[in-house]
Amino acid sequence: MSSPSFRTVLVFLACSIFALGGRHRGLALAQDQDDLFGAVVDPLWQKFEELPPKGKFATGAFAGFAATRIAVGTVTKTIKFAGAAFIASEVMNAAGVFDKIDIDISEEQSALLGRAKRRVTSTVNGFRQHVRQQLTPAKVQANIESALQKERMATIGAAAGAFAGCIL
Repeated sequence: MSSPSFRTVLVFLACSIFALGGRHRGLALAQDQDDLFGAVVDPLWQKFEELPPKGKFATGAFAGFAATRIAVGTVTKTIKFAGAAFIASEVMNAAGVFDKIDIDISEEQSALLGRAKRRVTSTVNGFRQHVRQQLTPAKVQANIESALQKERMATIGAAAGAFAGCIL
């Protein structure tokens, strides 16, 4: 899927959300985040509920495909950037750029850096623990089974779209 056509679809969806009628007259009138979320999700969820099983499958397939393409593109770009940064740092090291680095840090700045390091380390560790708790095989299987019970066709469609997004 090429980027311009995907962007066109996103713009179309955004315009459709603004044009929705009903109890919400647009996103401009939403006062807080709950109203904003409700203004977007409620009408879309009502339309989704009205879809036949094949429509739910197609919606799930589109969502799975789009999410996978976005994720694969983002991961690919991140890996390319990290690789380029690593190569650049190795070239700079070989050229001796890092040999003459002299950084003067005051005690106040050192204490601030220490606090920042502890906060970042704590946050990363918390994220790591959360991921390890949520991505256990039993939890993943329970989430899939729950989704299959709630919206079987949309879940199967999302899996098919994600598969297609990975191989295309």
